[in-house]
This record gives sequence, structure tokens and C-alpha cells, in this order.
Amino acid sequence: FFSKYIEELRKGLTKSEAIRTTINEVGKATFLTSVTTAIGFFTLYFIDIKPIREFGLYCGLGVLFAFIITILLLPPLLNYLPKPSLFSVSKSDRFWNRILLKSLQTVFVRRKAILVGFLAISVLAIGGISQIQINTKLIDDLRDDDPMKIDFVFFEENFSGARPFELALTLPHSKSSFFEDSVLHELGKLDHFLHETYGVKSLMGPATMAKGLNQALNGGMPEYFQIPENKRDLKQTQRYLHKGRNRDEYKLFINDSLHIGRISGKIPDWGSQIIQWKNIALQDFIDQELDPNQLQVRITGSALLIDENNEDLASNMILGLVIAFGIIALIMGGLFRSLKMIFIALMPNVIPLCILGGILGFGHIDLKLSTSIIFTVAFGIAVDDTIHFMSRYRMERNLGKSPLYAIKRSFISTGKALIITSFILSSGFMSLMLSSFMGTFYTGLFISLTLFFALISDLTLLPVLLLYFEKSEGRVRMKG
Repeated sequence: FFSKYIEELRKGLTKSEAIRTTINEVGKATFLTSVTTAIGFFTLYFIDIKPIREFGLYCGLGVLFAFIITILLLPPLLNYLPKPSLFSVSKSDRFWNRILLKSLQTVFVRRKAILVGFLAISVLAIGGISQIQINTKLIDDLRDDDPMKIDFVFFEENFSGARPFELALTLPHSKSSFFEDSVLHELGKLDHFLHETYGVKSLMGPATMAKGLNQALNGGMPEYFQIPENKRDLKQTQRYLHKGRNRDEYKLFINDSLHIGRISGKIPDWGSQIIQWKNIALQDFIDQELDPNQLQVRITGSALLIDENNEDLASNMILGLVIAFGIIALIMGGLFRSLKMIFIALMPNVIPLCILGGILGFGHIDLKLSTSIIFTVAFGIAVDDTIHFMSRYRMERNLGKSPLYAIKRSFISTGKALIITSFILSSGFMSLMLSSFMGTFYTGLFISLTLFFALISDLTLLPVLLLYFEKSEGRVRMKG
């Protein structure tokens, strides 16, 4: 907005005329960039996690409100403030025009190398994307030197683990109880699998109570920590279990009706991927080894909810990106009314996302909640530069200029604004890298990198694509 305003003042227009012309020429592009940025945030609403949905909703609304406030407040403010010094502006313009013109000449001279380079980078990035894994640990977003993580690792290494493990137990028959011979037998098999194969420690449940009581009835000898094998000891254990069923510690694992129970324990924070494999093996054991007529078992608990949320991340992220691509493609289609232009506008913004995915894959950075939201947000912001460039290009073409001349004028007139705004946005997001929370750190780092890659793509690949896809209508000199 300011760049165009100064440009109009240089033409000798009054402040009011310059403001009016600026609003007419860049107001539409500014509105579209605000909409696309808001779309990037709004797509987070498709993630089934309430804080992230609210974050996307309020940030998107904030962007739109910022546009409205800017359009309503900036024109009267500029009209009230004194006219800026045009001498310093002229000196600055000469510097930027010289740099941008030289850069565009280099782009046109090396246009084949640019296409080949972006193609090679895209292929390499796709290879990195194929290595991305969805894997989450409970405190993975804390730095290694964080006191909380140090304490967490201490308990991981010296005790049973810090991740909770829960199973829900249900008896299918109303007259059954967890203390019957057949049910205790099934619970014993399940406990053995959980301890020896799955790796659950500090197991507590109906079978554990039976084992502990049997041990207590036999002098506390460790070898008696098992479900009694002979009927006499089993009957004695069952009798004491029934007597103590109203105790509070029993109610932690068996309800009053004795038909619903739970098993809890602790496991190391292996990561959601390893735990998913173990859960599959556990479910196979339940289906093949346990009698469903005696005992029904279901994996549950807060840790399972965390894992299921992360399993939904990939589909939510893809859905959000598809929606963002679709809406922005419609905006481009409405602006240029050409499928060719939609492809040209989207390509310089898809490639930076591929590069970002490649960095995640080759850097062995797992896809999780804190990194999955980066793609849609970065895309919504990065496409702004393309819209500004393409809007100016469209305006030049509507004035009857040749494609080559329109590219040159668009590059020179918008290049300065694209570089400065990208730098400002990147600086704002880079401040997030000061956070000790790794999720915030990665958000700042990767969005800044994506904005940088998108800027390079808009200043190199976009002009080359326009040059190849638009037929030249005569040669112009690359001067002025």
C-alpha cells in the first residue's frame, strides 16, 4: 500500500488523488492476500482439537479485521499527515530499480537453469516427504535441558515409566464376577502378556489384587505372587476378595456390580508409532487367546486419546491443504479467468511446501500436532506475494502491454514490497524461535523458511513460468 502511494506521489498527484488511486489499484490485491492468509488459518478448524480450532478461527478473523481497520484508518491518516520527502524516495527508488532490474535480467538469462533447478529440488523434496513419520511423545516438544524433561527422563530410566496405560474390562454375563475361576484364568493370561510381551510395568487390576492377596496369605513370599493353582488356595483367595470388595482400593479397579473393571500400569514413552504396533499385537492376542464369553477387553485411557488425535493429523492436514488449494485456486480463477494462470500462481507456492516437507523428512522431524499446522498457515501467508505480483501483471496486460514488458514492470514495481513484507513477516515468526517449547520453535523456523522459499520462488520461478506460458508480443529493451 505504501509503495504504491509513494509511486503515485512521484507522479505529481495530490495526497487525496494518490490515496484514491492506491486504493483502486492495490485494494483488491490487499483484500485477496488477507483472504488467502485467513483461509490458511481457517483450515485449522478441520483439526479435531478444540484449542487448535479456536487458534485458527481467531487468527483468521484477526487477519480480516486488520484489513478492514487498515482500509478504514490508513487513508484518512495519510491524508492528515504531511507529504513525505520525495527526494529520499527518489534515491531509494533508483537503488531498488537497479537491483531488481539486474536480478530480472539474470532470471531471464538463466531461465532454463531455474526450471531444471526447481524440478530437481522438487524431486529431492518428494523423496524427503516419503520419509515423514507421524510419531508423538508426551514431552517431545520440551528441550533436552528443560528441568521438566530432565525429571521426566529420570522417572523413565529409574522407575516403571511415565506414560499411563489403561484397559477397560467388561464381563458379558450379568451373573459373572471378576473373582470367578474362569475369569481369573483369563485375567492371568492377559496380565502375563502385558508384563512379558507388551512391557507394562506397575500393573494394577483384578488379577493383581488376587495375586497380592495370595502372596499375603502365604507369608509374603515372592513366589506366591500369582493366581492360586490349587482349588483350596483359590477358594480362600476368592473368599477374602469378596469380603474386601467394598474397600476403596478395590473400587479403583472394579465397580460395585463387579461387572466392569480396569487394568492400569505404566510404560516408557516409546512414541506413538511403537505403541501403535504394540497395541496391534495386544489386540491380536485379545482376539486369539482370550475367551470373549468370559472377558471383553478394550484399550482406553488418556494416552490413547493423544495417539488417536495424532493419527488424525495427517488426514486433517491433507484435507486442510486441499481446501486451501481449492479456495485459492477459485480466487485465482475468478481473478484471471484462466486455468493456465491458476497453475502458474499455485506452482511457486506448492514447491516451498514440498521443500518444507523434505526438510521434515530428511531432518527426521516427526509430524505431530505442533508441526502439522505449519503447512496450511505457511501456504496461506506465502501465496500473498504471488497475488500481488499477478495482480500487477494482470493490470499491465489489461493496458495492452506485452507479456515481457508486463513481467518487467510487475517485477520492478512489486519486488521491493515483496522483499520487505516477506522480511518483516519472517522476522516476526523468527521471534518464536526464542521459545523453549519446541513446537513453537519449529513453527517460527519452518514458517520463516517457507516464506523465504516462497519469495525466492516468486522472484525467479514465477517470471519464468509467465514467460514460457504467455506468448511474447514483441521484444522490449530491459531498461528503465
